[in-house]
Amino acid sequence: MILQILDSSFFVSPAHGRVRSSTGTHRLIMRTLVVAVLFASSGAIAMATDEARQTEFQLLERKFQQAQTQSDFIEVATAYESLKGPATSSASVLFNQANAWLKAEEFGRAIAGYRQAIKLQPADTGIRSNLKLAFRKANHAMPQSRILDYAFFWNHWFTRSTLAMLITLLVVAAAVLFVFNRSSPLCRTGFRILAALAVVLIASFVLKVKDENFTVHGVVIADSSDAKKGPAASYESAYSNALTDGQELTVIDQQQDWLHVEVSGIGSGWLPKSDVVLYSSF
Repeated sequence: MILQILDSSFFVSPAHGRVRSSTGTHRLIMRTLVVAVLFASSGAIAMATDEARQTEFQLLERKFQQAQTQSDFIEVATAYESLKGPATSSASVLFNQANAWLKAEEFGRAIAGYRQAIKLQPADTGIRSNLKLAFRKANHAMPQSRILDYAFFWNHWFTRSTLAMLITLLVVAAAVLFVFNRSSPLCRTGFRILAALAVVLIASFVLKVKDENFTVHGVVIADSSDAKKGPAASYESAYSNALTDGQELTVIDQQQDWLHVEVSGIGSGWLPKSDVVLYSSF
């Protein structure tokens, strides 16, 4: 709309051919200036937003250090929501928020925060250490690793983007060696090794994507949640004992305000959605 207004202000009758040529140059200059101003404005806004977020982050860190009661820590943890978003969440924000939930003895929410932070920084030992502490305080054992988790142990170290980069490098290197594989036995051997490594990494990448994008994980945040055999409170209890804060689960299905979940070692049942916080992969 801005460009249209600027263009109309420089309109000259087609009868004046030479003047129209000059006007075309003016149009180009004005469009360039407008685009430059827009880019500069967006950059300035982004910088101001980042500075404001950093200031808020530091303020919440101080509030966390000064907090003493459970309600203080809940207030800090809740305030961290303002720093979260689809494109702005960071491992530091998630980690600090989880620490506040842990201090508030909201173990399920703390576990959910640590799980999300690990997704962004898989190799961070501090996050994993606090996750174990949260499970211990909640009186729950950490879920046992699957066989594939042991086979693809590096998935605990790398993000998906890092794995994708490694796969790309291996494929490119293998392709280069493939070009020369007829002329050199060494190149043929190198090609086979790199191709095999690429296949293994691709398999681990697929597993990671499946866990993070196609499997919904969650954790109980209620002090006590009675799972039912169907999606309503009128159904019989699915388990002999109610689930408690910090119990992890996998979501199978959802019907309105009820989640059909699978709890490792216990079985499936239906829980009120309000009793669960959902997050992505382990």
